[in-house]
Amino acid sequence: MQIRHVYGTLIFESDDTDIKDCLESAVREGISLSFADLKGADLCGANLSAANLSFADLSLADLSFAELLGADLFKANLSNANLSEANLSNSNVSEANLKGANLSKANLKGADFSYTNLNESNFPSDSLAEADLCTANLSEADLCTANLAGVDLLPSNPSSPPSPRVVKAERGDLWVFIISAAFTVVLISLGFVIGAASVAC
Repeated sequence: MQIRHVYGTLIFESDDTDIKDCLESAVREGISLSFADLKGADLCGANLSAANLSFADLSLADLSFAELLGADLFKANLSNANLSEANLSNSNVSEANLKGANLSKANLKGADFSYTNLNESNFPSDSLAEADLCTANLSEADLCTANLAGVDLLPSNPSSPPSPRVVKAERGDLWVFIISAAFTVVLISLGFVIGAASVAC
């Protein structure tokens, strides 16, 4: 069995008879699977912990129940992949394409989803605890029943709206200005009244 680069060059070859066993052999031997062409591969239950799958094409692949603990999936194509009940804890999924992926009941604790495309992905689970979703595209993602405890959803954009404390301070400064202006007007009016009274005398 062979594993090839998305551009056709050979990455790894073994005597294994199926792609899952071949991939696990490559991971055990520390082979980088970056840019691997695994489109539509049946990897159900595969042990790929700490594997380097950055830039790999895993679109339409079956990764259900797969062990991907600490795996590097940076910029990987996982569109429409089945990741149900997979363990992605502490993995790097930043800038990956997960459009339409099934992540139901997947363990995503501590996973980095920064700048990841999660458009139309399915999250009907409680497994998002402590995941980093900062800057992720969650357009049309199904987060029904998802546990968002500890999830980082804060934008990194420096032009984000000011905090309530800052807004409150600005309003306070406005009131100080209004009161000061009103007090000044009263003092000026009193000066005119006293002056007029003096002239009359």
